[in-house]
Amino acid sequence: MTGGSDRPNLVSNPELDHPTVERWFDTTAFARPATGSFGNAGRGIILCPGAWNLDLALSRTFPITESHKIDFRAEIFNIFNHARFGNPITSFTSGIFGQINTARDPRIMQFALKYSF
Repeated sequence: MTGGSDRPNLVSNPELDHPTVERWFDTTAFARPATGSFGNAGRGIILCPGAWNLDLALSRTFPITESHKIDFRAEIFNIFNHARFGNPITSFTSGIFGQINTARDPRIMQFALKYSF
């Protein structure tokens, strides 16, 4: 494309009733602009997937004697293992235009045990 921009022309509504990661928005709603001109598609017209997350941390201290204790800690990130997708590819000249090909971290759990004396 001329001018170093891959901003297309918006020709119809890009929202889909049931988006999937293979087709997050209607890619046929965009068209290549005329040579030497910039497209009319504005910023922020594509709605990206939302992200929510729930983490949990539990800890407990177990006294053994007056000066000895054991600390236990458990941390769980993204406790429900909810899929959290990245943003769709919005570069008009990309071969995967309109697809989501990234995701955030899945559930991660870590445990710690500490002996203090």
